[in-house]
Amino acid sequence: MAVAEPITGILDARSRGRYRDVLAILVRYGLSEMFENLARGRFTPRVSPKTVRDALCELGPAFIKFGQLLSTRDEILSKPFRDELAKLQDETTPFSFAVAQAVIEEELKGTISMLFERIESIPIASGSIGQVHRAWLKDGTEVAVKVQGKGLEELLHCDTAIIQQLILRMKTGGDGDSAARLVSDFMNDVQSELDYELEANNLDRFAWQFEHDSGIRVPRVIRSHSARHVLTTTYEPGTKLADLQGYTPFNKSTAQAFARTLLRQIFCFGFFHGDPHADNVIVSKDGAIGFYDLGLVGELGPPERACVNTLLYSLLQQNAESATASVLALSDSTGSIDAAALREDMRRFLASHRTTHAVVVPRLLADILAITGKYRLILPRGFYLAFKVLATADSVGKNLDPAFDLIPIAMPLLRQNQPAELPQDANAHQDYGIGLGTLLRFQDFSATLLTTFTQLAQGQLKIQLDHLGLEDACRCYDRANARLALVLFVGLLMLGGCGIICSFILAKLLTVRQAVLAVTVLAAVSSIIVALIHRGFRYKNASARQER
Repeated sequence: MAVAEPITGILDARSRGRYRDVLAILVRYGLSEMFENLARGRFTPRVSPKTVRDALCELGPAFIKFGQLLSTRDEILSKPFRDELAKLQDETTPFSFAVAQAVIEEELKGTISMLFERIESIPIASGSIGQVHRAWLKDGTEVAVKVQGKGLEELLHCDTAIIQQLILRMKTGGDGDSAARLVSDFMNDVQSELDYELEANNLDRFAWQFEHDSGIRVPRVIRSHSARHVLTTTYEPGTKLADLQGYTPFNKSTAQAFARTLLRQIFCFGFFHGDPHADNVIVSKDGAIGFYDLGLVGELGPPERACVNTLLYSLLQQNAESATASVLALSDSTGSIDAAALREDMRRFLASHRTTHAVVVPRLLADILAITGKYRLILPRGFYLAFKVLATADSVGKNLDPAFDLIPIAMPLLRQNQPAELPQDANAHQDYGIGLGTLLRFQDFSATLLTTFTQLAQGQLKIQLDHLGLEDACRCYDRANARLALVLFVGLLMLGGCGIICSFILAKLLTVRQAVLAVTVLAAVSSIIVALIHRGFRYKNASARQER
């Protein structure tokens, strides 16, 4: 079977031994073809979802992290498997305090008694990569000390290399770009969580974002007691959202505050907690929300944030044109995309949601991910994380308050962050979508011309000529080349212009009305250029005939 092929030429001796162990566990759980299927872009195991989860747990931290990433990818896993892998919350047996003490003293260059007034030997939290101990500094400040397991970084690098090689070597079919992007995202996630200095920077940025918001608590980093494998922050007391049981007015307000905070992170700042499950979030007695474990964060630049905002708003407004335009604007796919078919699928998808009395957020998010997966659209990592976070907000909210509804909380923020002068009523918003769709069609046409230009540059473009006479054929060929060059020039001009205009719309630098005017001017300028060049060709041909 494919996964058993040796990779001894790639991995060192220690990694080859680990590879054999990994393969043995996969075979024992009936998952020997797992990575071959993943490389082909779809994982359809013959075992139960729980079996897959158990196998990943036994394989260790890197595979647990990989399972968590897979749980966010609708285009790879079916819902039962995604739901099961979403339960992988890093719960593992903590390592001994002697190991933690050795790491702390090595990283911080001092003894425990020199660094802390007191530190508790039993961790208050543990995960697959590290654990947290409560402690007090010499000045009495209460802190939380996060310690990474000794030698864990080396093991994770070994396992991530194995996962990378297994998937990339199996790219014999399916969507190779998707497999490569999956591996890249996974490697970035693991690297981010291994380096606690990066997490410290994330905490500082988070604290800056919410420094004037008393409803959000972010632990302060103690830089003097932090290093690559040790992170010390102020201890923020509170109750984990996972420990809140049953409906109470306090739980209801907590659910709303939690959701509102996540929405602001995504749509106002574009920098958000990538894994805000109920064990990573606390609420204080005064209702303030606190976040821990910022090793995994998501980021959306202004154009991407505008696209995601417009996409969600369009979905909730049943606007297929605008939703399609937003998805394609987000996509970084290099292959050919049937935009018309995508728009039709989007209309059917929205029609199916129109028949329900209330929007079911997890289903809405899952369906849009299914559509993007169907067309093999390569979307930014932040897009997947943002959708995962929104699904988490809905799930945690409903656990705290069965009547929780994310839509009324999200709509004001989505409306507020729409492109400038976006009309709010349904008919006008539909016109906005049609306007974006028109620009999209210009881009489709121009992209086709660009493909032709690329084929010409690579020597792959073939022009069939029925030459009845050699001189006529040469003249025909010359005219064909000239006309082809003219068409390609105009196509490239339109492609670049429409791309810039679409970017300006999404970045709020142009309104749709201004964009339509810009496209009209662009088309007029292109027509003038075509007329002038064509006139030059005719004059040249007439002069050549007179000379003959």
